[in-house]
Amino acid sequence: VLAPKVRGALALDRATRSVALDCFVLFSSATGAYGNVGQCDYALANAFLDAFARQRAQAVARGERSGRTLS
Repeated sequence: VLAPKVRGALALDRATRSVALDCFVLFSSATGAYGNVGQCDYALANAFLDAFARQRAQAVARGERSGRTLS
């Protein structure tokens, strides 16, 4: 659960770094913020997507990426 979300988000960001995007959307879940007993890997993967969206939004502000980033 963790690897596909992490690797996928990073790969898509790298692949589109020079593309003029309108938006970059990551599909997370509330478990990233609130956790879920028995599904810590799923919760961690979604927390990563939320944190990555914040980091990518900062890269957009610096002009290093384009498009509104949502998670």
